Amino acid sequence: LVVLVLVGLVVSSASVSNASVSRAKLVVLVLVVLVLVGLVLVGLVLGGLVLVGLVLVGLVLVVLVLVVLVLIGLVLVVLVLVGLVLVGLVLVVLVLVVLVLVVLVLVGLVLVVLVLVMLVLVGLMLAGLVLV
Repeated sequence: LVVLVLVGLVVSSASVSNASVSRAKLVVLVLVVLVLVGLVLVGLVLGGLVLVGLVLVGLVLVVLVLVVLVLIGLVLVVLVLVGLVLVGLVLVVLVLVVLVLVVLVLVGLVLVVLVLVMLVLVGLMLAGLVLV
C-alpha cells in the first residue's frame, strides 16, 4: 500500500516529457528494489528468529532429556543401595542362624557329656551295689 502511494505521488508529480517519465520510472524502480530488499531483510531476520527459537527448543529438549537420564540414574543408584542393604540384612540373618546352630550344637554336646557322666555314675553305683 505504501509503495502504491509513493508510485502515485511520483507519477502525478512527473511532467509529460519523456525525460520526466523515465526519471519517474527510475525512482519507482529504485523504490520497488528498496522495498524488495527490505522485505528480504525482514524475511531473513524472521527466519533467523525462527532458527534461534528452534535452537532454543532443541536445547530445552536436550536439557529435559539429560534431567530425565539423571533421575533414572538416581533411581537406579537408590535401587542398588536398597539391594545392598537387603543383601546385608540377609547376611546378618544367615550369621544369626549359624550362631544359633552353633549354640544348639554346643548345648547338644553338653547334654551328651552330661548323659555320659550320668551313665558313668550309674555304672559306678551299680558296681558299688554289686560289691555290697
